[in-house]
Amino acid sequence: GGWEWIPNSTRCGIGEAVSSFILRIPVRFSAALRPLLLACVAFSPALALDFSSLAPIGNVTGISRDQQGMTLTCADGSVVGITVLAPDLVRVRTVFAGQNPGPDHSWAIAKTEWSPVPWQMHDSADAITLSTSELEIVIHRSPLLIDFREPATQRVTNRDKRAMCRDPKTG
Repeated sequence: GGWEWIPNSTRCGIGEAVSSFILRIPVRFSAALRPLLLACVAFSPALALDFSSLAPIGNVTGISRDQQGMTLTCADGSVVGITVLAPDLVRVRTVFAGQNPGPDHSWAIAKTEWSPVPWQMHDSADAITLSTSELEIVIHRSPLLIDFREPATQRVTNRDKRAMCRDPKTG
C-alpha cells in the first residue's frame, strides 16, 4: 500500500486539543530511512507547540446551575459550560471572553437530544464537585483545573495539567 495519514487527536489540557496525524509507512519504503522519518513525524507536533504565548482565563469567579449542568464564569470573562449528557458523559465547552458563542455544536458527539440525568453539586471554597452515578468531576477554582474521577474509588481517570488558557491574538 501507499502512504496513509490517519487523523489523531491529543489532549494537552482543556482548550488545548492538538490535531495530529499518524503516518502508516508502506513496507517497500527503505528500512534504513524509516526510523529517521518516524522520528521527524513523531517529534514535529511537540516541537511546534508553544504555550508561552497563551494567557490563562483566570480563576472561577461565578457559578450558575441548571437542570443539565453548570456554567462557570472566569476572571477574564470567559464562560465554561459543563453539561451532563449521560451518567458517564459530560461535555465541557468554553467560550472565551470577547468571542461570539456561535451555534452549540460538538464535533465529537453526533447525538443532540439527551434525556435529563440526575446529578449533584457540592461547592466548597477550593473546588466545585459535580457527581453522577458513574463519574465525578472536580473543578478547582484557582487556577481553573478539571479532574475526572471514578466516584466509588476516587481514582483520577483524567486531570488537567495546566490551567485553561487561550491565545489572546486569535481567541
